Amino acid sequence: MTYRCSRLGKYLVAALLVPGIGWLSACSDAPQTGVELSTKDESPEVLLAHGRQQSRLCLGCHGPRGVSNVKSYPSLAGKPQEHLARELMAFREGTRENPLMSSVVKSLSDRDIQALSLYYSQQNLPLSVQDHAL
Repeated sequence: MTYRCSRLGKYLVAALLVPGIGWLSACSDAPQTGVELSTKDESPEVLLAHGRQQSRLCLGCHGPRGVSNVKSYPSLAGKPQEHLARELMAFREGTRENPLMSSVVKSLSDRDIQALSLYYSQQNLPLSVQDHAL
């Protein structure tokens, strides 16, 4: 049996899930010091592990490991790290607008953005998946 979801239904589900995801991202065990950690002093392995942990914020729309099965959400796997970081910063700063993305990335630190962009740049996009423009 195949179920189909209307475009409005997809947006409604996303609109209901995103605030909860944002709330969960704010629930961290780490103390909030107000000091950004420099990514220059971190090994790529540490940054990659942090990106893997932060990727739970993106899973609902962009799929496991950044491979989206929904045409309206681009796959992130294998995109250049610099491109992903630039786009995330643009959403966070409001120079690129999308209500869903903006609400998710507004709480991300520079370290989170660098970690996420590194993580997704290291993922492979399966040949069977059509890549959608980012």
